[in-house]
Amino acid sequence: MGRKDKSETRKPEILENFFEVMKEEGLEGASIAKIAKRMDIHPSLIIHYFKTKENMVMELASMMFEKYVITHIADITKIANAEERLDALIDMMLFRDTSRKDERRTIFPALTYLASRNNDIKKKLRQNIDQIHRVISEELLNLMEIGVIKKTDPEMLVGLMGMIGTGLEHHMIMSDKKKFDDDMMNFLRQTVKSILV
Repeated sequence: MGRKDKSETRKPEILENFFEVMKEEGLEGASIAKIAKRMDIHPSLIIHYFKTKENMVMELASMMFEKYVITHIADITKIANAEERLDALIDMMLFRDTSRKDERRTIFPALTYLASRNNDIKKKLRQNIDQIHRVISEELLNLMEIGVIKKTDPEMLVGLMGMIGTGLEHHMIMSDKKKFDDDMMNFLRQTVKSILV
């Protein structure tokens, strides 16, 4: 196995462990030393692959977007029934997928915070978000063409849905009222759908 082959398997493994340490310790507490200890490797191996924690954060962001968001969107576009596809898109934009709770509550808020302080992370995060918006805009255009939703600017719709979803996620991070969160989620879902249909 060559160096490139090792890197292709080792880097995702390190990033997965970085994410697990982040869930337990938060971004500030997720040190290279703790990641190495969790993996039972020397910290210099992590530094060899990533150089800095900042680089790890940027690569983790890309991996998370690819692994969870882009894959999820691809699955949605395969749904044959257009109404069900629209519901799945709205649910994704409003973070209704509970299987993604950990990254929603760990990595994305941390990345948003870091992006406000670091232009490289902001640029990388913006590229990932723009990619998602392009894919969702295309899907919304498809739904407009077949008459499932009103004809309007899909980029504006994606922006609105993103803002509502982000606000909802912030609220849910700060709230401890599950029943209210579920009711609010359902209310927002219906509100977004009424804007679109």
